[in-house]
Amino acid sequence: MRALTLTARILEAPDPERVAVVCGDVALTYRTLLGLAADVALRLSAAGVAGEEPVAVLASRRPEFVIGALGTMLAGACFVPVDPDLSPARRDQLLAISRASKIVGPADSAVANILIDLTAPVSGCGCVDEATPNSLAYQLFTSGSTGVPKLVMIEHRSVCALLDGFERVAAAHGPVISTAVCPFSFDVSIWELFVALTNGGTVHILDGEAARQPNRLVGYIAKHGVNTAYVPPLALDMFVEESRSSSPLRRMLVGVEAIAQGTLQKLREKIPHLQIINGYGPTEVTICSTFFRSGRRRSPNVRCRSAGPWKVGRWRSSTTNWCRLRRVRSANC
Repeated sequence: MRALTLTARILEAPDPERVAVVCGDVALTYRTLLGLAADVALRLSAAGVAGEEPVAVLASRRPEFVIGALGTMLAGACFVPVDPDLSPARRDQLLAISRASKIVGPADSAVANILIDLTAPVSGCGCVDEATPNSLAYQLFTSGSTGVPKLVMIEHRSVCALLDGFERVAAAHGPVISTAVCPFSFDVSIWELFVALTNGGTVHILDGEAARQPNRLVGYIAKHGVNTAYVPPLALDMFVEESRSSSPLRRMLVGVEAIAQGTLQKLREKIPHLQIINGYGPTEVTICSTFFRSGRRRSPNVRCRSAGPWKVGRWRSSTTNWCRLRRVRSANC
């Protein structure tokens, strides 16, 4: 049975010299990533950070975010992604709601009162791991339907259950190479990062334009051998048009919005080996609570209703799902 914390799974990486994180020209091996994160953890502990204490990690699209988030979890605390480009008033509001009094991030950001500068030299101390399965791993904000920031707290065991559920639906069968295109303050980014890092794989952090320029995303996937990715709904149609049968992509997560069956059927026909997984559920249930996999080739004479929405699938393990019909009752969705 695998460990039930994100940190333990990352520490289990079989090859410390394998590249863990790529961002532009920067590549960090597992040895380097864990060394830098361990230093953050020790400095947080020295600053008096207690178990499950929220620590704000500036969510710029740089490897430093992964270092800060992992170091925070190694200290037994939970990370709170905070966009450094937010207005001071908005940022202060999120910090007050989350009660994150300590900030970790690069000193060259426009944020004052940074406790730990992630660009500073490290001490090279050994690794610690204070996380437990029931410890909070992270906190995220979701506005829901009110527009008011709502704080969601997620434990290590819940994220591990999500990752295990995804592997049961669409197993990797080899090293995972993933992309991260979502903002780090968005819950799907958790899957993008840890689907690779908890399996000894490599995550490629792309800039924010990649999601808005699907041709770039398709080209990057082909060039770097990416086999696991999330594609946002707004990019799907163009992503389908740009994709080729030679794509190395093997597993693709979609969701957030209802997606037409015809769109994904067309992608299946273009990349026959691709497994498409639709994830459904709110942030509160750890990104999604159901998975639906589409990976089997249909007969050319059998087609989906192109206008109909894609299925949400069956609930993943450790979740209970309720469907609200004309009469409220428990149902297997």
